[in-house]
Amino acid sequence: MFRIVTALWAGAMSMVGSGCPQPSTESSSSSTAEPDVVVAFVIEPAAPTILVDRTTTVIVRLAADSDVGPLDIELLDAHSWLSADPLQLKTTNTDGVLTLIASDEAPLGTVTAQLQATGPGVQTATADLQITVAPAPGSPVRTFGEEGKAYFDVAGDDANPMDLFVDERGRIVVSGQARGVISDGMVTRLNADGSTDDTFGIDGAVRVNDHQTSIWHVVPRPKGGVLAFVHGDAALSPTNYALWALSEDGSFDESFGDEGVLAAPFAKLLHGGPDAFVVAGFLELTTFAWDGTIQVVLDSDDDLPAPWDVAFDDQGRLLVLGSQSTDAMVARFGLDDRLDRDFGDRGIAPVPLWTPRAMALHDGAITTFGNSRGETALEEGLRLVGLTEHGQLDDGFGTQGAVDVFDDRGGTEPKFLQQPDGRLIVGPSSTTEGQRLWRYHADGTLDESFGLAGQVQTGRTLDLAMDPVTGQLVVAGFDHTGVYVMRLHL
Repeated sequence: MFRIVTALWAGAMSMVGSGCPQPSTESSSSSTAEPDVVVAFVIEPAAPTILVDRTTTVIVRLAADSDVGPLDIELLDAHSWLSADPLQLKTTNTDGVLTLIASDEAPLGTVTAQLQATGPGVQTATADLQITVAPAPGSPVRTFGEEGKAYFDVAGDDANPMDLFVDERGRIVVSGQARGVISDGMVTRLNADGSTDDTFGIDGAVRVNDHQTSIWHVVPRPKGGVLAFVHGDAALSPTNYALWALSEDGSFDESFGDEGVLAAPFAKLLHGGPDAFVVAGFLELTTFAWDGTIQVVLDSDDDLPAPWDVAFDDQGRLLVLGSQSTDAMVARFGLDDRLDRDFGDRGIAPVPLWTPRAMALHDGAITTFGNSRGETALEEGLRLVGLTEHGQLDDGFGTQGAVDVFDDRGGTEPKFLQQPDGRLIVGPSSTTEGQRLWRYHADGTLDESFGLAGQVQTGRTLDLAMDPVTGQLVVAGFDHTGVYVMRLHL
């Protein structure tokens, strides 16, 4: 709260003295005019934050020694992008709500605006108002690319993104296929501003040069570079599945595996952490050190469910989201690589999902994501399920531990991401206008501050990633113009 007084006492003085004409009888009942009342602005909050293309409100009161009114409050015309709804206070010493509106042309940062109060019986008063303009959650980072989107290709060929991450320098690494005369596997790296990073590979990309090959998954290596999961005839592996360790410049790191290649019957690269990475086979899970040596192998003999995703808790215990037959579950393994009997039902926690897809941990709580089961295929949807750290359904999450998000008829692989503060981003869902991303609080309630009532319209969304440098959301997708990466404020 702050108080600013900008007013002057005004009055009239009567001059009475010898030799001066005396007032007539008609005017003898008149007295000296009362001075106008001095008012002081009281504003809460004193320095409000307003979001671009949004509204915010402040409480305004005009403090005075007496009650007079009505009083009109207006915003003086200093910034073309800032406006305010009309506000009239019936009297001094009463509160009113002033609505401030920032257009999408508002610059980010702190600016000074000025309020003015006028009315009968009061001196005109003004007050400076310090306003911080911030981006709205879910809005594009307008300084990135073209109004938040950076379109890219792979040496002139169209890109088909399948996975991405953002490294510790804010660079965006995208894997998938390049579609030219042939469609071959590729990893491309973009600078933080969306331009091609020409220091990586050839013209910013590493390509497999075989139309039967794709690069499905990528994770960052702790000392820089990329670990890529390659599938196809040119994977340099007799099984057609391999891990490629690429150095910072895109060349093979020959200290890894067999001259930079690790061949095995893999199915998915699931996790890359500071000490190890985890790869799923069709019936097993293998943890590797970053030099490519095997640390742990788990399989069905260890009660391992068919793995879909993995995570490590803050004690280093491995959690596996998977399925057995048609039942989805989370299994937790202790540091001895055996099922943790203190978790769920003797190490296994059932999850009400038809097809599990992804999992994240935050403050001990476990959130899983996947398809829910409907009576018909058209009734299948996507669902978030919350578990406690002990493997029980979290009654404080959604409704009895679950949140049904939306139907699953968008034609794009659903994505799930958890922010460092625990909020959850899922999508895309399809509408007649395009696709949408949704954000939920950590307790499963819809975060209506995100975009329009909790949802943000996007093009065809292919993957999501968090930028560890800026805290922004990076989205890979395509529209009628081409393939792009997009940055959104969170």
